[in-house]
This record gives sequence, C-alpha cells and structure tokens, in this order.
Amino acid sequence: INMQVKDLTEHARYQLALEQGEMVMETITDFCERRAIKSGALWGLGAVRDSEIGYYDLKTKEYLFETHAEDKEVVSLIGNIAMVEEKPFVHAHISLGDENMHLIGGHLKECVVAVTLEIHLITFNEHFHRRYNENIGLNLLDF
Repeated sequence: INMQVKDLTEHARYQLALEQGEMVMETITDFCERRAIKSGALWGLGAVRDSEIGYYDLKTKEYLFETHAEDKEVVSLIGNIAMVEEKPFVHAHISLGDENMHLIGGHLKECVVAVTLEIHLITFNEHFHRRYNENIGLNLLDF
C-alpha cells in the first residue's frame, strides 16, 4: 500500500452557526486564522445560495466550476484544514439538494449562507501542510 498515514490527536471542538449572508469559505478561513488553527476537519449542514462548485479535470489540471444562484439545501459539507504558505487552507466538498430532491455536488469554491449553516469543526494537535504536486497540479497533503 502506498499512502501517507497520520495518527491524529484531537485538540479542540467548535460548533459554528454561520448566519444568513455570510460567505462560507471566507468565514471559516477567517475563523481558523483568528484561532491559529493549523489542521482540522469539518462537516456541516444548512442552506446556501450563490454556490460555486467544481470538478477537477486531471487531464487539463484545471477546475471546471459552475455557479448556482438559487437556494439549495446543504445535504453534506465535509472538509479539512491544512497549512498552505503559512496560512490555513480549507479544502471542502459539498452536496446540495433542490426543491425536487435532485443533488449536485463537488469541490466548494465559495457560497453564501441562505438560512443558516451549522458546522462542527475539530482541530488536531499535529499540523497538516499541503505541498504542490507537479504531476497532479494541486497542493496535496504532505505529512
């Protein structure tokens, strides 16, 4: 098996309740910067709008993004926090449902809270870093 493994010791837990109109990724990143959070995991649910989500095309080494202006239910938001260039970087994926119970999802670039967004965030004693991988074209976790 060719993978990196890191044993994690939990440090702190936070429950965040983002309010209507807040930018999700910007708010989480700001929270991490203010609390000096260097590694962690998060998950959440709620409702958002103006969602910019994408898919990474390995052939072109580019994200293909779509914006969805309408309100959507957050079926699942999951991600992690690691350091990139000495700053906390939030990497998150999101699944969104509409009024017809149809789902879309992918890499979350940004979205705006439509109603509320409830996020559970845990931090770790160990610090994660991301380093650029030429072959993949992304900053990947590097323990």
